[in-house]
Amino acid sequence: MKTLFASALIALTLGSLSASFATDNKEVAEAKTTYRSVVYPVINSTKVRVNVIKDKSARIKISLKNEAGETLAVEQLGKGHESSAIRFDMNQLEDGIYQVVISDGTTQQVKEVKLQTSAPTVATERQIAMN
Repeated sequence: MKTLFASALIALTLGSLSASFATDNKEVAEAKTTYRSVVYPVINSTKVRVNVIKDKSARIKISLKNEAGETLAVEQLGKGHESSAIRFDMNQLEDGIYQVVISDGTTQQVKEVKLQTSAPTVATERQIAMN
């Protein structure tokens, strides 16, 4: 009885090991980006700054697009530099949602920028009369 139990245990162990080795353990290769980026507004202005850290051999294209998808501005970062800062002046643009598209040819990051300028308000006038 002990030999039968031991044989069954060994067969079960070998069967489970061979099943675990038979499974496909290949990892799905994700496209690695050659850059990192951040988009942020410049304080007290209508400018947007895009900072990019990239591999020296990478070429990066930065585009500013409107809601209709039309390209308003394009900047290209060539090989050689590891970090760059680009500034887009949005002073002449209408209020709305814009996209900053950053691409190295294989991967693409899209970041939204909401431009909302407040309309100037007239301060209420007060008159004080003294007798």
